[in-house]
Amino acid sequence: MKRRPSVVVNPSRAEIDRFGTVPREVRLTASGWVVVAFAVVLAAGAVAAALGLPLQRASDLAERDAFERERLVADATITSVRIERNKENRRRVVDFRYTAAGGEYEGSARFERNDPRETVEGGHLQIVYLPSQPSRSWVLGRRPGVLPMWLLPIIPTALLLAAGGLAWGVRRQQVLLSEGRFTTARVTSYKKVQGSHGHSYRVTYEFTTLSGSKVTAKTDRTLAQDTTTVAVVYHRENPQWNAIYPTSLAAPVRR
Repeated sequence: MKRRPSVVVNPSRAEIDRFGTVPREVRLTASGWVVVAFAVVLAAGAVAAALGLPLQRASDLAERDAFERERLVADATITSVRIERNKENRRRVVDFRYTAAGGEYEGSARFERNDPRETVEGGHLQIVYLPSQPSRSWVLGRRPGVLPMWLLPIIPTALLLAAGGLAWGVRRQQVLLSEGRFTTARVTSYKKVQGSHGHSYRVTYEFTTLSGSKVTAKTDRTLAQDTTTVAVVYHRENPQWNAIYPTSLAAPVRR
């Protein structure tokens, strides 16, 4: 179920004053803890992938080597042919039966639309199998796959970067709430926009810093339709780093 975004409820001036002076004590919200937990899972996945993928590739190479040394060719009888349709292609799915190592086995193979080999029910198809694993088979001309070498660094790195991005998002809100200034911003625009995951609301707001400079910012946030002002928190040294308060992942501890 898609979670509906929460509506911003502005804190009162008295409530903001209760947050105290900087640096403030900050806690994680329930959503913040969920993000941290997910970051930990991704980091653990990166470690597991870094250790496990080389082992998987070594196993694949060993199987490929055994295949090249021991493979035997057999004649299989096609038992059915069906069309597998997707958005990009129409492939033939061929089921077959063959005899190997004194037993009878079944297999299946996919053929691209432009594959010239004739595959009709009741026809024959040459397959290759291993004497040590007669139940596994490949169409003649094919062989066991091997995990590509380039995936070994990419998958752990991608998982680690994703974990780091989530952790930094939480830390960024913690630092902003701990060291930032609270003020009130004027909502200058509020409109529905269409995104890849459905529609959201784009808020444009403007506020004045303590030094008198004006800052304009945008974010996706749900507001009450009659909202004209919102509470924002901005970093003292870099006002472009700001957010509508309350934030989703962290919150100041009230005194």
